[in-house]
Amino acid sequence: MVFQNLKAELRIDGKIVNPGKSFRQGITLGQNGKDKLLIWLELSVNSRIYFNISGAVPGRTK
Repeated sequence: MVFQNLKAELRIDGKIVNPGKSFRQGITLGQNGKDKLLIWLELSVNSRIYFNISGAVPGRTK
């Protein structure tokens, strides 16, 4: 199976975060049989931050 539109765009406080050591993502199959987007972040903050995740559309192609 091939996943389409796997890549999500992550913004923290309005700035795009590029995938790398501190931001990883993937798709897994949930217990209900539906695709789930996983996002892993490594960060340390001392104040409130705002996240925006867009662009990822899990779906299978034939």
